Amino acid sequence: MNKFLCSLMLNVVIAILLVLGLTNPASVAVNFIAAWAAFGCVVLGVASLLMVISYEDWFASFLDSSRKPKHIALFRALIGKTVPRWRRVWSLILLVGIVLCLLFAGWVFLSLVYSLCVLIFNVIRRIYRERIREAGLCPESL
Repeated sequence: MNKFLCSLMLNVVIAILLVLGLTNPASVAVNFIAAWAAFGCVVLGVASLLMVISYEDWFASFLDSSRKPKHIALFRALIGKTVPRWRRVWSLILLVGIVLCLLFAGWVFLSLVYSLCVLIFNVIRRIYRERIREAGLCPESL
């Protein structure tokens, strides 16, 4: 419950900052959105690399049954869990809002880099989930 409340409060703060940044592109709220986008780029980049590492570790243990995967919790968190539809919609709304806020304020490069990081993360996740399905397994059951 505590994790849910923290996530909810963070989403409300980001939404308020987005509204303030979109209504007044010269406000301080845009700087917070830019810092959030830069932090998001770092987190998404690291998560993409960790996703590749955890998948390769899982795949090596899948081929060799005597080997135990070392990063199974990371694998489950990044690849195995299904994201609910409402969370995907909310993430898309935040992505569009952040990109528009940054573009209106003149942060063109950061908005492009942020969009690219989100795209790369989602493509890598989708590719690995498809590879798991091709192996005859269900990603949610891992």
